Amino acid sequence: MSDSEIFVTVDSILSAYMPKGDRQPLSSSSSLANDIGINSARMVDIVLDLEDRFGIAIPDSEMSSMGTVGDVVKLVSSLITSNIGSVTEGAGAD
Repeated sequence: MSDSEIFVTVDSILSAYMPKGDRQPLSSSSSLANDIGINSARMVDIVLDLEDRFGIAIPDSEMSSMGTVGDVVKLVSSLITSNIGSVTEGAGAD
């Protein structure tokens, strides 16, 4: 999955947490806290949505690194890549 595909999905997830009528176009540099108004309680909901949508597990320690939309895309991309590597490595383990 490309970063642009991940961005589109992340954008749709985040838009659900934006106040109605306050929908603004997001960019990679959009701040989750300042531009979108995401607080720590909402961040937990967003992480759960990301995990469900992408089939990944986001460690609690990584939540603090998610300051911008670009940070989220980069983290999701790296976790997807590491999951693919894990599945590939485990495929021949029989």
